[in-house]
Amino acid sequence: MITISRAGLLFALVLLAPVAIVPALFANSERYQAVSSGVQALGLIVTLVFAAVAIRNDTHDKRVDRAVDLYNRVVSEPIYDARVRLARHLRALGGGSVRQVAQQELRTDPLISRYDPDPGVTPEQDLNQILRVFERGDALRLSGATDFGLLHRLLGQHVLWWDRAIGYVEHEHLRQPLRDLADWVRRYTREHPHLDYVNTWDTLATGDFGGPL
Repeated sequence: MITISRAGLLFALVLLAPVAIVPALFANSERYQAVSSGVQALGLIVTLVFAAVAIRNDTHDKRVDRAVDLYNRVVSEPIYDARVRLARHLRALGGGSVRQVAQQELRTDPLISRYDPDPGVTPEQDLNQILRVFERGDALRLSGATDFGLLHRLLGQHVLWWDRAIGYVEHEHLRQPLRDLADWVRRYTREHPHLDYVNTWDTLATGDFGGPL
């Protein structure tokens, strides 16, 4: 796809302006009117092109902003606190490694369904907060309203980690968006084999799960 910068448009306008203006200096009234109409048409074209470029740049900026905003939610309170509490809980259950659990266990199991000591929230409540963020991320992906490369880079590891830690059960509350988003992250990784940053994902995951994500 051919892209045109604003600087390029300004340069083109500077080159074209003499073509439209100089003949007007030597034209009679009729020719001057024709040249004037041509200048107006040229101005309209340039304005429309500038508007198209501005809209395109604004759209790209918003897509980037949505990816960054979602990442900021993941790494800020209260989602950050929920992630830390639940991850620490799963590591304690696994004796150092992360124990994979199902949502049903987080609701009903006497040991898994509560924190010790009690911080005033339950593991299930923390998980629901986390899953809702990934639900939003998957909605942005499906709608094409975010920058895919940035979404993959900023959230990919988080998505795969929680998809591994929380066992997938079909029709569980809020679980499907995380699975769909994780499948997309894996597919994007396969389609872009030269993304060096994904190597650290598996390195970090080995300590938690004993193997790659």
